[in-house]
Amino acid sequence: MPELVVNEATWYWLARLRIVPMRVASGVDEVGADVVATLVRSKLVKSVQGHHVLTELGVRLVDSPPRPMANGDRVVMR
Repeated sequence: MPELVVNEATWYWLARLRIVPMRVASGVDEVGADVVATLVRSKLVKSVQGHHVLTELGVRLVDSPPRPMANGDRVVMR
């Protein structure tokens, strides 16, 4: 399983994008990278007849340039 490691600023940036629910974003230390990766993946990818395809949100994020965070950094998911 790919691991998504994010810092606190990135976590809240993702939460503002509504990729992860705000109720989960309230406890960064309690959740961990695996849960974040699962939540992000469930919003961006779906399984259709055994194949993984991008959701509508996934397509929009891939097709648009990454929005900068407050400090000017950009999030890159590989």
